Amino acid sequence: MNFFLLKEKIEARQETLVKTYWDIFGGSIPNDKQYWTLCHNQPNKQGSEINQLVRLGLINKRQFHGVDKSKSIISQNKKIHPDAFWHWGEWIDVIKNNPKFNPALIYLDTMYVTTKGPALTITMQTLGVCPAHTMVAVNVMLTNPHSGESFDDQEFPKNIRELLTPEANKSWHEYKGFYIYSSTKRTFMGTYIFWRE
Repeated sequence: MNFFLLKEKIEARQETLVKTYWDIFGGSIPNDKQYWTLCHNQPNKQGSEINQLVRLGLINKRQFHGVDKSKSIISQNKKIHPDAFWHWGEWIDVIKNNPKFNPALIYLDTMYVTTKGPALTITMQTLGVCPAHTMVAVNVMLTNPHSGESFDDQEFPKNIRELLTPEANKSWHEYKGFYIYSSTKRTFMGTYIFWRE
């Protein structure tokens, strides 16, 4: 089963990425800007992330930049979607070392627990390199099915605010509310939106 093709995941992308971007910026991603994501597998099916966003008119395939630390995933995605851009490596290394990095929208679809360091680290490092007019959507786990823990859904944005410098706090805004969904009924995900004027 490909988790990323499940109905709940497809609906979550539409609600958190497409509709929110349109609401904030009033249209599709400009032609000279990019969409960056932790890409995972991108099969040539209607519900895959790249096909969904192209079908909805948010991007064209040349704007899609997928990052994954699995060489085989990147290799397979290149064969299926040769018009898009595929980057092998760790997320932060790739975006910091890419001279053409010019996002309008970033989707950090992680499996990190909201309260733990990795979720905060990857988000803070990403916000730190984004230009103006960028939206960043971050997925984090609000429940951990292995330990049975649940987490305060307001803790993640609160911790981000405490880590941002006063200047960054003024330029980064939080989108009203956040989106909670579950594809498995065991793990609940929260999607948080930050955007920069």
